[in-house]
Amino acid sequence: MEKKKVDLFKAVASVLFGAGILGMYLYVCLKGDIKYNILSLACVGASFVLALLFVRISKKKILISVALLFSALADFFVLVAPSLDFMELEKLQLLGLCLYCGVQLCLLLYTLTLSKSIGLNITNIAFRVLLCLLAWFLIPKYLTLTRLQMIAVMYFLNACVTLLSLLFYFKKNPILFFGVLLLLAASVFVGLTHGAAEIFHITGKFMEIITKYNIAFFCYIPAVYLIALSSVWEKD
Repeated sequence: MEKKKVDLFKAVASVLFGAGILGMYLYVCLKGDIKYNILSLACVGASFVLALLFVRISKKKILISVALLFSALADFFVLVAPSLDFMELEKLQLLGLCLYCGVQLCLLLYTLTLSKSIGLNITNIAFRVLLCLLAWFLIPKYLTLTRLQMIAVMYFLNACVTLLSLLFYFKKNPILFFGVLLLLAASVFVGLTHGAAEIFHITGKFMEIITKYNIAFFCYIPAVYLIALSSVWEKD
């Protein structure tokens, strides 16, 4: 009976938070008078609170909650802080991007908890390091990237490995897999609208659509909600 009550609480909390985030979504779509940056921070904050309600004493739940906290802080520095004008824009972007990398660090640690094999975990870490080293030494030979863009590449590579790891253990937490998938999609769209499209000469209707309708935003918010939801329904 106690287990059913707990599950009912989880279901109610999941629906209420989901409905609240969806309600903010619809309000923006219909009214269009709320800034996306404020809404994004509010939705990520709500997702963090949802995960925090069920954090318990569990490595996996704690890691997800910390990842969402990093995400909320990163959103503040990248989306909100520039309008407050208390720090140079480049420094704010660098700080925000480092916090986003903190999200990937938490997800890396989460993937390490999925396997008891030391060999697989070492391979997980080694593969990430190898990709980052290859990117660090090879990309400058072909492309000229800023410091922020190079860090963004490292973030993206780690996100890809995280997604691959979660696919390998899909049955253990499918909700988290789809959350990270949407997070990766949002990263791609953000990258395209912040320089990648020019580097790879991507133009046309596709770029017009993702810029006009802020497709990255509509991938990012469901992503963080699903990541929070994965923690709620994660078995202790």
